[in-house]
Amino acid sequence: MNARLAMLACKGEHEGPWARPQGCEAGIRVSVVEGESLVFVEYELRGLPTASYELGKGEHPFHHPGCRKFRFVKKHNDGVPATVEVLFQ
Repeated sequence: MNARLAMLACKGEHEGPWARPQGCEAGIRVSVVEGESLVFVEYELRGLPTASYELGKGEHPFHHPGCRKFRFVKKHNDGVPATVEVLFQ
């Protein structure tokens, strides 16, 4: 399975750039310390509001139909690095 880095060793608060889905995303791999989480933010088609989901450590499915663009946000400035990969089929 191929992967694209969306965030690499981010230690402070960070809002990643918006990315457009390519249609073959299969999952999201989050590497953070236990108890920490990142936020997956998506902007949907048809004028629907932006939605956000907390993602903890591990792999999560990427199944967001209608998602027009997305990004990852780290809200804690704890000095602990966080890495996010988008997995492709």
